[in-house]
This record gives sequence, structure tokens and C-alpha cells, in this order.
Amino acid sequence: MSAAAIDLLQREISNPDTQWSLGTFGAIAGHPDGPEVGWATDRRTSREAGAEALRQCGHARCEIVITVRNACAAYARGPK
Repeated sequence: MSAAAIDLLQREISNPDTQWSLGTFGAIAGHPDGPEVGWATDRRTSREAGAEALRQCGHARCEIVITVRNACAAYARGPK
């Protein structure tokens, strides 16, 4: 995950104006060999969240890494 993607995700999560709704789904998608990443929050279904995360990731090889319902998620990768 690129530093810019991490920064954007951290700002979204820590933003007090971000609206979090109960009964919603989220997802994170990432490219297994590249820096591309995408995520979705506040979706009505797991499928909808996954589709949006893949769309934002924007690469044909992006994969859903995690889906959540009424929860937080984080995605990290690397040698450490």
C-alpha cells in the first residue's frame, strides 16, 4: 500500500465528520504485487462493499482482502 493511500485512509478514519452507520458493510481490496488499494464503507451489502473496493483499487489483479460488518478494518503488508 502506498504512503498516499495510507494517509488518505487514516484521514478518513480519524475525520470527526465521517458518518458511520450501523448495519453497514465495508471492504478493502489490494493488488497482491503492486501499490494499488481501494476501500468502501457504509454499503448495504458485503457484495456492494467488495465491488466498490475493487473499483477504487483500479487494477485487474486487485483482490478483496477483507470485508466487515459494523466493524473497523486495517490492511498492512510487507516484510515486517
